Amino acid sequence: MLRVIRSTLQGLDITEDREGEFADAAEAGGLVRETYAKNEHGQKGIRVEVRAYSDPDGQHRFAVLYSNPAGVDWQQDTEDYDEARALYEETVRNEAQGAAPESDEDGRETPLFDHTDVPGIDGYEDGAEGAGDAEAYMLVAEWTTEEAEKAQQVATAKAQDRQIAYARAIDAYGRGGQILLAGRVRKSTPTVQDIADRGRKLIRAQFTVDLYEDNAGGLYLRRRGETTVWSMGYDAGQLGGPFASDAAAWRDGEWEPSESDGQIPGYGRDTSSLTHIATWSTSAGLDLMGDAAAGRPAAGAGGREYLDIGHTAVWSVVRGESPDARAVEPGRVGLDIPSVVLDWAEKNGVGADDTTYLLVTPSDEAGEVMGELDYISYPMAGADMTTLRAALEELN
Repeated sequence: MLRVIRSTLQGLDITEDREGEFADAAEAGGLVRETYAKNEHGQKGIRVEVRAYSDPDGQHRFAVLYSNPAGVDWQQDTEDYDEARALYEETVRNEAQGAAPESDEDGRETPLFDHTDVPGIDGYEDGAEGAGDAEAYMLVAEWTTEEAEKAQQVATAKAQDRQIAYARAIDAYGRGGQILLAGRVRKSTPTVQDIADRGRKLIRAQFTVDLYEDNAGGLYLRRRGETTVWSMGYDAGQLGGPFASDAAAWRDGEWEPSESDGQIPGYGRDTSSLTHIATWSTSAGLDLMGDAAAGRPAAGAGGREYLDIGHTAVWSVVRGESPDARAVEPGRVGLDIPSVVLDWAEKNGVGADDTTYLLVTPSDEAGEVMGELDYISYPMAGADMTTLRAALEELN
């Protein structure tokens, strides 16, 4: 383990009790440049190194270290590789110039270092520093890309927060809201309206509704991010449905559960006693909960009727080409893959390489699939089945 015997952590303001953390981080980092002499046992004695590492606070840095049998002296710590490189080479040259010359048994002077990548020092081979420099600059390029992407993510998140805030403020205020907001934020009304429109699109994209069922077959809706759980009743035949259509209408402002329509709000209701049977979101569509391997959805009879999943599809994990299979890749025809099916598929190799993939077909059209590794039958919503059959017709 590195031991800091003299606190010269230049460029850093750390307390003495953190020196060990930084030393450990540097030791775990990558060796970029190195010069060393061997002792009488053939082991590295004096060493001067440049190490690239991430400090305990997650910052990428370069450390210049000088070590001998007594311990490690941290010469410098910096974010700038050129600065570290210059000090490293200067340290090596000073060490070489200050050392008393040694001779072998024939009286010939021997170089101080057994290995070095510093030009002008005995034992240096032309271009030896190139590999270390190349690796260091490659690391700097990676690090700056990382930092730029993080900064962009923060900037994007802040911009989206503003867009959503504008949309909610205007919608909450009602008529004249955009004019009032424009005056408050000192922007033109068209600009405020444009920002709010972008916010509404983001709100739509984030829209998610969970569907629950109790032991008696009662159904419940909750919009993700809200605490009110709406009881839909016990007769699925009396509901509008199917669930995916209701959720999409809720998102679009065309429908929402309300007491005037017969739904009962449960403010802050705990859903732990209910069974989560499905989720619908703008980004992922309908996701059916259940046991994919056993072919059982989590929904009971009432839930299946409201979900409109009186249909069954066969999902196949396939390796290699299967041109004659009457099946399609779900992603290519816009079909949502239930998360339980996707988990099953990944356990069977889907995603591990480019040759293993997922196919789906209606149960009544399922046949032999060349290269099939495994298959399951699982319920599918009526709308998705319509999409699937239309895609299969296009294969003819």
